[in-house]
Amino acid sequence: MIKNNDTQTVSEEEEVHASPSHNKFGKVFREEDEIGVLEGLYVYWKCNGVNHEWKKYHDFIKDDLPHHFSSTQLSEKIRRLRLKFQSNSRNNNIHFRNAHESLVFDLSKKLWEQELISSSSSSSSTTNTTPPAVGRKICDADADADADGAGDDDEESIKIASKKPQKQEFDAYPHLSALFDRFGFSASKYLTCRLNKKKLRKLEKHSRKLIMQENQLLLQQMLLRKKQCALVVSALKKFNS
Repeated sequence: MIKNNDTQTVSEEEEVHASPSHNKFGKVFREEDEIGVLEGLYVYWKCNGVNHEWKKYHDFIKDDLPHHFSSTQLSEKIRRLRLKFQSNSRNNNIHFRNAHESLVFDLSKKLWEQELISSSSSSSSTTNTTPPAVGRKICDADADADADGAGDDDEESIKIASKKPQKQEFDAYPHLSALFDRFGFSASKYLTCRLNKKKLRKLEKHSRKLIMQENQLLLQQMLLRKKQCALVVSALKKFNS
């Protein structure tokens, strides 16, 4: 364990006891569960976009976690990990107590760093900008403003409208699309017009299995690194004693 007089990270135990609702979710998440939740959420958001549909994420990850948790326990755990990351990010001089806390922070950073930056930018802004209505895309508001001015380009509108059904159709195959994105190809452009839905569903199933296997392998690598770090720390302690 690293001891330091400087500001240390907020531990999970401290945060849980500080929350009045922690007794509702008493089941303990072990270290491997925390890593699995964060890694799985990164893959899930990569495939489906950032969202907070925790029941769907629970269905996505439940069979790949080392232990079983309900969707409510899972969403509460994610909420606490997010708050923990935000609290630690505000510290100018962070010192992690162990390798696991460092790994949790790094994974959380991949998930919520951009949100934290955006939040900080919004709070420091002095301009009064009316946000768009909930559930409405910002680009829709811009399009309305343009419509009041220059008018619609009918030909361009037809082109855009013709592309939407194809993209919406391929949204049903997020894992397959994610694999194509790795190589810089548009899956909706190359596959929807060449394969029937039965074939696409089969490819989607195999793609999801492949991504989860990659996720499990990455998790095993991280756990191995954690054990290696623990061995190094133990050896250094014996050497210095």
